[in-house]
Amino acid sequence: MSFNSGSASGSSSWRSRRQFEGSDNPKFCTCEFEGKRLKASIMTSWTEENPGRRFYRCRNWKSKNCGYFDWIDEPITERAKEVINHLKNENVKLMKTKNESS
Repeated sequence: MSFNSGSASGSSSWRSRRQFEGSDNPKFCTCEFEGKRLKASIMTSWTEENPGRRFYRCRNWKSKNCGYFDWIDEPITERAKEVINHLKNENVKLMKTKNESS
């Protein structure tokens, strides 16, 4: 089930680090390339509010300011947010320690 939240253009409340390839149910935005609609990319949010939650986004969101955005995953519970954010923060600390010691 997906949840459409409307436009994500201009939003600084989310960011993505990893793009997943392949999808059983591809989505297409209204942008076109060589006469064909573009397949939306599947991304993962790593914000405090939606950690680990996947969404569709247009590949042209920066260059063409396309606002296509649609959630793939359902919202997660507050407890899941706490756990994921804690693990994410611990990972950042470990990576800093590792980089400082090398």
